[in-house]
Amino acid sequence: MNKLITIFVLLITAFAFSEGERILHVSAHPANTEIYVTEGYPDFSKKAEYISPAAIPVEYDAPSIRITLFKPGFRDSTIDVSIPRLDESYLMVMLQEETREQVLEEQEKAITKRTHRIVGNWMLLGSLLPYGFAITTAILNKNANDNAEDIQKKLSTHKIESEKTRQLESDFRDERRSARNYKKATLWSAGVGTAILALGLYLRF
Repeated sequence: MNKLITIFVLLITAFAFSEGERILHVSAHPANTEIYVTEGYPDFSKKAEYISPAAIPVEYDAPSIRITLFKPGFRDSTIDVSIPRLDESYLMVMLQEETREQVLEEQEKAITKRTHRIVGNWMLLGSLLPYGFAITTAILNKNANDNAEDIQKKLSTHKIESEKTRQLESDFRDERRSARNYKKATLWSAGVGTAILALGLYLRF
């Protein structure tokens, strides 16, 4: 019985792998050519899915796959690759050098935009730091104000000046001073975070 179960599991596993996906190995000259897998014309300002040499998975029942190869300074190439019924297929592509000035300028703009997007993404993440600091100082500001109010209530119950009332008055001034400082820090941090966020969004989009 155990042998039958083992054989059944192996058959299911073999079927799943055979009907899952195939692999298209793509090599290109020059090296490190970007490879986009898309039906339409890709946006070169976005990062490619693969970098040559690459192993691209293809659905088992897909008769073909469209890839676009891109390398600054070379002509991009879009190819509809017919995939044979094999587990692995191989494709070698040699890109031609691009000489048209207009195309070269468009490639440069795409790469610049991509760089801006990367910087923008990092700035969006970086804005979390000052915002986090602003939230922390806002909480400290509230605590300092609450402490000052508590001290003020205690002072209202002491009509006669004494060492204790003088200490409470000193503590009250310290808490008020801390609250003002925390408020300034909150506004400053929130302003810095907003500026970084706005610039990051501008670069990102």
